[in-house]
Amino acid sequence: IQLERINKIASDLLLFARPSPPNFVLADLNDLVQKSLILLEQQSQWQGIRIESQLSDITPIVQVDRKMIKQLLWNVSTNAMQAMATTGKLSVSTVVSDANVVLTIKDTGPGMPQEVVDNIFKPFYTTKSKGTGLGMAISRSIVEQHNGSIQVGSVIGEGTSIVISLPVAANSLEA
Repeated sequence: IQLERINKIASDLLLFARPSPPNFVLADLNDLVQKSLILLEQQSQWQGIRIESQLSDITPIVQVDRKMIKQLLWNVSTNAMQAMATTGKLSVSTVVSDANVVLTIKDTGPGMPQEVVDNIFKPFYTTKSKGTGLGMAISRSIVEQHNGSIQVGSVIGEGTSIVISLPVAANSLEA
């Protein structure tokens, strides 16, 4: 287990220090979300966490690096599941709004104090005993490389929402 932890730290450090250049392709964000949620299902069931998704009826085609977006979804979702620890609900939704698709990942965890929210994207900032403090910094970097934005909202006792906005590829909206 210690070797796995060391490998994860080294991998996160390399990803943060020397990110690979994005390989942009057109992709259906809903499809990427669904595939990522399938990977999270086993872990969530083991923890007693229910995953719900409400994805846009309008197909959100985005120009993304598929691997980076999957990493983003994994980072944010696993943080949410770790915050809930043993039970709760992880909600994932997409909504197409103007020229953007808004992806929201919400948990029913304990929420975060404002000090944590203010520092969550800083490299090496963590509240976990086994965390590297790079997951959310990497997530923000990924979103910025995709010309998007990422915001955090949290209420103590109610949970946390991560809201990611990504530009929809020009002339790609389908019903």
